[in-house]
Amino acid sequence: MSPHIQNRSMSLRRRVINNGTGLLFEQALSHTPSQPSERADDLMIHFNSRMTLIMDNIAPLKNKRETDNQKAPWKLNPVVKLLKKECRKSERMWRKSKLQIHYQIHKEMLGKYNLEISKARQSFFSNIINRNINNAHVLFSTVEKLTNPSSQLPPELSSVNKCNDFASFFKGKIDKIRLNIASQLQIAQNLEPLAVKRGDRNLTPTFSLVDSETLEKISVLPHLNWIFCPQFFSNLFFILYQPMYFRL
Repeated sequence: MSPHIQNRSMSLRRRVINNGTGLLFEQALSHTPSQPSERADDLMIHFNSRMTLIMDNIAPLKNKRETDNQKAPWKLNPVVKLLKKECRKSERMWRKSKLQIHYQIHKEMLGKYNLEISKARQSFFSNIINRNINNAHVLFSTVEKLTNPSSQLPPELSSVNKCNDFASFFKGKIDKIRLNIASQLQIAQNLEPLAVKRGDRNLTPTFSLVDSETLEKISVLPHLNWIFCPQFFSNLFFILYQPMYFRL
């Protein structure tokens, strides 16, 4: 268990600049007319406005809302940070070589890292309790955070856009299921005339009981290997349905 770490959400404005932005900037700058002037201030103002106009066209400012994920205080321990660095290093070595020895090294480093996090967390809360041993409010709030951690969702998950994304996702799932059901019904309707045509044949409506005489004939059939099974079943079928053929 760990207390709830509140994440701070901030809005950032940035330009997306890639490898092709420089070429587009040069082309746009060459086609932008210059404005001659004898005053240095006017030239500077004109230059800045040209640069801003070109950048707004090829790489406009975009608003992006990011969440600053705050780390748990005990993870800021220097020993924990060092072990995390070594653990990532051993993981990269194992993924690169795929050797069993490097996997064992990474596994040991991961165990040491988790153990050190547990110790740092225990030390963090022990220091809080020792510093506030006479402050009942802090003690009770600390115990409350440990036993009943907050389940508050980040603010970005409760936004209108996120709700619309969830609704669109499940609506697409429902539409896909309905489309599959409709296609299956269409296939069944196409196969129904074939079933009616098959029903027009002279099929056996019922089966007659097997009497003792028929069983005796079956028992006297010679024992056949699996190679002659089709012949065996054809003989059996003829014995069972011989009276029916005569009636037809």
